[in-house]
Amino acid sequence: MPFDMPPLVNHTQAVEVQVQQCIKSAAIDYNVPYLLLRAIRHKESGTVGEVVKGNSNGSYDIGPMQINSLWLKEMPKYDIDKDQLLNDPCTNVYAGAWILKGYYDHHNDWFKATASYNAGFRVNRGLPYARDVFGRWSKYYKQTLVATAD
Repeated sequence: MPFDMPPLVNHTQAVEVQVQQCIKSAAIDYNVPYLLLRAIRHKESGTVGEVVKGNSNGSYDIGPMQINSLWLKEMPKYDIDKDQLLNDPCTNVYAGAWILKGYYDHHNDWFKATASYNAGFRVNRGLPYARDVFGRWSKYYKQTLVATAD
């Protein structure tokens, strides 16, 4: 054969690269800490095109940032529908950043905003989630410090 075929692109990996790029942009556009948004994405671990059912209130979670279906009633105001949240990684990430920023604007506290991202205004229910996310955020921050010290 006169040439080698290029390797096939891993679709999942390519989409995750896009998700990470969207996280950087959304963090800037919504003025939320990039590494916090990244930590929430890691905790949520949703997938483009994926709906996760089973919330106790009958709602379900959508896409990479696991946007709760209760937010669907707010999305038409911004010309966003369920299909976009489900299949467009940037729309999903931007929605997650918007939700987080909204909770931050209410609480003026990133920890409480993170708890609310998980549990709405029932902050106490979201505390274990927030502790986990903040642990991830701290880990990412320390890795950034080590990387920049070299």
